[in-house]
Amino acid sequence: MKALIADDDVTTRRMLRVALLRWGYEVVEAADGAEAWEHFLGPSPAALAIVDWTMPGLSGPDLCRRLRGRGQVPGPYVILLTARSHWKDVVLGLEAGADDFVAKPYQVEELGARVAVGRRIVDLQQELLKANGALESRVRERTEKIQSLLERSQELVGQLGHDLRTPLTPLVALLPILLLDERDPERREWLGLCLAQVRHLKRLATRVSDLGRLESATTPLSLLPIRLLPVVQAATEFVGTDDAVGRRKRRAAIDLPATLEVYGDVVWLERVFVDLLDNAFRFSPAGTPVTVGAECGEREVVVEVADQGQGLAPEQMSRLFDPFYMGDSARTDRNMSGLGLAICRRIVERHGGRIWAESGGVGMGTRVRFTLFRAGQPLAAQ
Repeated sequence: MKALIADDDVTTRRMLRVALLRWGYEVVEAADGAEAWEHFLGPSPAALAIVDWTMPGLSGPDLCRRLRGRGQVPGPYVILLTARSHWKDVVLGLEAGADDFVAKPYQVEELGARVAVGRRIVDLQQELLKANGALESRVRERTEKIQSLLERSQELVGQLGHDLRTPLTPLVALLPILLLDERDPERREWLGLCLAQVRHLKRLATRVSDLGRLESATTPLSLLPIRLLPVVQAATEFVGTDDAVGRRKRRAAIDLPATLEVYGDVVWLERVFVDLLDNAFRFSPAGTPVTVGAECGEREVVVEVADQGQGLAPEQMSRLFDPFYMGDSARTDRNMSGLGLAICRRIVERHGGRIWAESGGVGMGTRVRFTLFRAGQPLAAQ
């Protein structure tokens, strides 16, 4: 280990050199604080230093302050050597950044013991740095592996959705024809059940594929300034005319400024409103209102889809947007996939926003709220 002696007294430097060489150190010398500072700015500075307090120009405490001010970790282990022995001087030296303090005249054995302590601390610091470097390397490797697995899983999800839809396509096309041609009531019932399940599987496969696309960084969103009202109206029209699961046609009450513009992808945002409105209609009694509104801030718009239906328990709200999660009342509905709200969350996140649910409790209705950036404001990084 390399050790520096910084002292303006030649005799003191020679005595310290003899002792340090005997203890197995590689020794370098500096005749004053400025020379010692230049040494520490060099390519191979000493890990340990014995520094005199009083030197011309740059004193020992001043040198310590400069060294600590660099913020280098680990810095050199500095032992201040001085004739001062008052406790206030000890405090002053340590506060300046020294690691230890030896008062003159000193015993060589005491100095040797303090130098040995410094060496142990330096060795421990070096070991800690190596361990930290190894840990950072392992974390980096694990992170890269996890990222690779996530990318592969996203590709798998997208491919799975595609592969599921392919064999379902002819079934969706042919089963209605067979149903029309069949005259036997029992067989017609069986074919009807088959057709309903095939359609459900196709919807599920489509949602799985959509989720995979949204998770993939290769699926771009066209975030352009758009008026929000027409998007909501289109979604309301779509959901209101969908009788596939036996619902009566319903309309949402929309309370949005006609000129309100946000940054958004029209296709994906309409998908968000379709899924949120579908959920609101599905789980609220006929005749109760479903509303769409917005609170406009300077930079953000908080959009709300609210119903007066079944409401949510606190434990349901924390999991509502998880893939494949369905509340108890939804588990018997075979037309639900448990992916709609997960897809909504990812779409909103891809818009730089956030989405959450609020409810007064079971039977108290539900409000799903999400944020979008107002047009004309800087977009958040995606």
